[in-house]
Amino acid sequence: MFEPAIVLRKTQSLCPQCGSEAVNDVASGNSPAVLRNHTGVVEAQIVESGGKVFMQKRCDRHGEFQDLLASDAVFYKRMETLAVTPEREYRPQKPVHDHGIMSVQYGTGTFMIFDLTNRCNMKCKPCFMDANAGQDVHELSLQDIKSIRDRAATVKDRREVNFLFSGGEPTLSPHFLQTMAYAQQLGFKRLHVATNGIRFAQEPAFAARAKQAGLHGVFLQIDGVTDESNAHRGIQNFMDVKMAALEHVLAAGLQVTLQTAVVNGLNAGQVGPLGQLAVDRGRLGVLFQPIMFAGRDRGVSDELRYSRRYTLSHLAHDLAHQVRWDWQPLRDWIPASAFALFGYLADRLQGSHTSMVCTAAPSSGVASPLIVHSKTRAVVPLGSFVNIEGFLGDLRRIIEQNVRGLDLIAAVQSAMDARFDSAAAPPNFTRADLYQLLEQCVARVSSASEGWTQRAYETGDWRLFIILGMWFQDLFNFDLRSIEASTTVVATQEGEIPFCAYNSAGWREAVERMHHTATLSEWHYQHGRHPIFAGGKLVPLASLVGSSSG
Repeated sequence: MFEPAIVLRKTQSLCPQCGSEAVNDVASGNSPAVLRNHTGVVEAQIVESGGKVFMQKRCDRHGEFQDLLASDAVFYKRMETLAVTPEREYRPQKPVHDHGIMSVQYGTGTFMIFDLTNRCNMKCKPCFMDANAGQDVHELSLQDIKSIRDRAATVKDRREVNFLFSGGEPTLSPHFLQTMAYAQQLGFKRLHVATNGIRFAQEPAFAARAKQAGLHGVFLQIDGVTDESNAHRGIQNFMDVKMAALEHVLAAGLQVTLQTAVVNGLNAGQVGPLGQLAVDRGRLGVLFQPIMFAGRDRGVSDELRYSRRYTLSHLAHDLAHQVRWDWQPLRDWIPASAFALFGYLADRLQGSHTSMVCTAAPSSGVASPLIVHSKTRAVVPLGSFVNIEGFLGDLRRIIEQNVRGLDLIAAVQSAMDARFDSAAAPPNFTRADLYQLLEQCVARVSSASEGWTQRAYETGDWRLFIILGMWFQDLFNFDLRSIEASTTVVATQEGEIPFCAYNSAGWREAVERMHHTATLSEWHYQHGRHPIFAGGKLVPLASLVGSSSG
């Protein structure tokens, strides 16, 4: 079945069919112990063949499987080379991180997700959690939320983390504002919501109320810049909804990240226009997430999966072709874990051990640092005039040498000077501008001082603009090496579970069954039905304006 290939590394994975059986077992009521000691674990190889990278694995029961990991082997290997390994090993706390073979081993997370409810007011395809298709409602009570949040606050050596309220659609939870306020009381500052934006669009004052409760940023789901490119979301006036939501959250002074699920053959041609939209509107970032075949899409045919599979190297090349600026995949992209160096730098500058650190495996997260002029909106890849690879190497050595105080600042500035090509820089861009970008980097990983949000996003003529690509695994490309270094965990009644293990390997089904709130019919009887916008429905944008519902 397999072509001759070069083995890049070995890992462990799951047999897709064994994995599906386990998901069905726990959904039917069996113990989640099957997930902790999974019988479907198989040896896997990451191989290079024909300029691409694949995962190959074989199950004694179900045979051989192969899936694409990267459309460009050179890009993939560069990310592996530039990756930053964790500075220290993290030993899982029981029961918070003890999930057997799916336990987090390194780091305490960059993103911690709280699924407030599995209810949603849309019915999209794709949907990694199959919202509105199950028979049970799983919705956290306010006491559930407080208990999980209290536990997060007591985890030993917890670094700064982004809390991301999600779902379903989290703004449907009656406790949405209260849970943010409670998190803020505990001292957590990086509070975000992943939302379809309907409530923000319908209620102009809702964004301001959410900010007052503690909300810092909004991850706004959008898959393109036209109604046609979002038709799979099922809303006829999709772009009107998104633009209204965007207007309201920006007016409230919230940070915004456009969050896009990218599917080959569906909306891959929209990644460039979305990047341009973010630049044009200001105060926006973009997070691209190639499709994971989980939830509603777990059972697609092999043929459809192969045709729709989209990788991070696809993303880098597509963006280069779809924008006007000189964006080069092998110059301007780095693994997301490289930003850990700025967390370690912030620790040494502040004498702490609390700054945010990304531990994502290089195959799981990539980033491209650009700069955008605050007035002209001109975009320049940072790598076009800074030797990013060289500077990261210098910064790694400085950190390893444990330089402190003024000597540390001098060493970092000297490294920046050495890697800065002033002749290639934008007109009037100076070393002072370069140092200011470093200050933005530090502020984005540490909220230790007052005014960190302004320094991170709103100071200087040139603003750091990060494009992120996050690869979430399904049963066909499941890599336990990436799971143990997961930088995104889901906080549940059963502990903090790696996002991919939660949504692909059966933990969502286990948690929702063990802690279900009510059957769907019981919920409807007690609470009534909320609107679900699907099948080309229009979302009314005027009828709820000014609503004060909480």
